[in-house]
This record gives sequence, C-alpha cells and structure tokens, in this order.
Amino acid sequence: MEYEAEHAELASMMIAGKVKIAVLPEPFVTQVLSKNSTAKIALNLTDEWNKAAKKQSVLTMGCLIVRKKFAQENKSALDSFLADYKSSADYVNSNPGKAAVLSQQFGMMDSAVAEKAIPNCAIVYMDGTEMKEKIPEFLNVLYQANPKSVGGKLPADDFYYQK
Repeated sequence: MEYEAEHAELASMMIAGKVKIAVLPEPFVTQVLSKNSTAKIALNLTDEWNKAAKKQSVLTMGCLIVRKKFAQENKSALDSFLADYKSSADYVNSNPGKAAVLSQQFGMMDSAVAEKAIPNCAIVYMDGTEMKEKIPEFLNVLYQANPKSVGGKLPADDFYYQK
C-alpha cells in the first residue's frame, strides 16, 4: 500500500491504469469514472461511516477553523462569512448545473465533471447544536486511532463556535 498526498495525482494514476485500487473523495471519483471505463466504485465511505456510526456522528472531511481570539474580535465579520458560506453550500446543492458553470469559469474544474460530481460531494454546512452533537464522536474515533490526529486531546466545548 502506498500513500499519495495529492488526490489529483492519485486520480491521474487511476485514469492511466497505474493504480488498481484507490480511496478518493469527490470530485476525483467522478473524474476517474469519466476517463477510465474499467474503474468502478466499490464502497462509498460516507455510507459505510453512516452505517457504523448509527447517526451519532458524521464523516467530516473539511471544516473551517479560526483562532478563538480572532472569532471574538471579529464576531460580526465571522458571522457574516458563515452566513455566506451556508448560502454557498445551499446554492451549490440546489443548483449543481449553475455551480458547475461557475466551477469552470473560475478554473476549478470542467463543468461537465463538476455537474456530475456535485450531487455526490455531500457538501454540508453544519453549525450550532448539530455541530456539537455530531462532530465530537467523529473526533473521538480519530483520537482512539491516534491521539495526535486531534492534537493529543479531545477538544472542550468551547472548541465549537456558537453565534
């Protein structure tokens, strides 16, 4: 088994047939499937996580982190940013075709691939009570596997920003 730090590189290797099995996130899965007719999805890690977690946590692949002091000193700006962030996530999920065009326009990804990938990306905005209910158990799984993965200890309640 080899670890590749870059998803794009691993996707390229899959497309070229140099790698037979890979764990990739979207939109790289869609890119590989569109360019390698022998590739197929064996497992959806989000689905598998949901089965194992029994809805007590979510497979978290990205988050926004700011320093506590920054959040305190820039509360209005941060709250405004978070509102825009939520609107953006909602827009992409509700308008994958239009979002895909923007993806290409801003040089992120070909619109045809983006439009196919967006519904599978599980783009989610989570804050407040939902975040405090679902993220700790995810972090606990990481902690149990390797405490260093979460900084050596599980975060306290004030880790979660509340508007």
